[in-house]
Amino acid sequence: MIKWLKKHRIHTRKISKKRLESRKKSARKLRGGAGANRWLVFYTYFFGNDSSTANVIPAAPSTIYDCYYFSNNKNTLEKLKGTAWKPVYIDKTIKNTNVGNTMDGKEIKTCPHHFEQLRGYKYSCYFDSKLTVFDTDVERMIRDKLETGPAIMIMNKHKFVKPDVWEEYNESMKQDRYRTEEKKYSEYINNQVANGLKTNVDTHFAGGFIIRKSGSDSEKINEEWYTHIMLAGIQDQISFFFVQQIFKGAIVSTDAWYGTS
Repeated sequence: MIKWLKKHRIHTRKISKKRLESRKKSARKLRGGAGANRWLVFYTYFFGNDSSTANVIPAAPSTIYDCYYFSNNKNTLEKLKGTAWKPVYIDKTIKNTNVGNTMDGKEIKTCPHHFEQLRGYKYSCYFDSKLTVFDTDVERMIRDKLETGPAIMIMNKHKFVKPDVWEEYNESMKQDRYRTEEKKYSEYINNQVANGLKTNVDTHFAGGFIIRKSGSDSEKINEEWYTHIMLAGIQDQISFFFVQQIFKGAIVSTDAWYGTS
């Protein structure tokens, strides 16, 4: 079994029955009662072929909140059996290019309200499938940052890229999947600057971890970001650099680090 788990890149963590019951009681108290089971949902996704390095199944972040895994790869979804993940098949053809497969996942990443499985929850937490996330951390962040202030979205502050869009551009061009659309990114950046947005901001956010408070305000951010991705390309940290300026004050950064470069 251990060899099988390693082969298929499934990450596991053990939790005792006593601790699980304690967690359930804490969650019911946090959510306002035993029937309040739509307080939080977790989700991730993978679009692509079996050999992709992004074809990873992380540990489900919770045993008390719903956790959805979206994919157009039936082999990947088959491997979710026996885990806490709820598999959702998306009928999109697997592409022959990394850019094509990556773009196919952008709608679910940026617009969870488009998908019926993710509607009706007070909060949602998206994370990159290569990350490991814990529900207790997310509960704390929601309590500290979304339930006590005006913010409606939590993301990571980028670890090493300075809050300058050209810094992100230069870093991104070191990767083949972004370099194929190099001209598209530079034209997009120049167009956004011509429209009055800035190349420098106070905080540059990473895109691998997002907590959202559901509602029309967060949906406006989601739709704007998806529109910008269609214009800019798959490097959504470049497009979000400008989107956050349109919704200044609505997004805050976390203390913990969950993110990708």
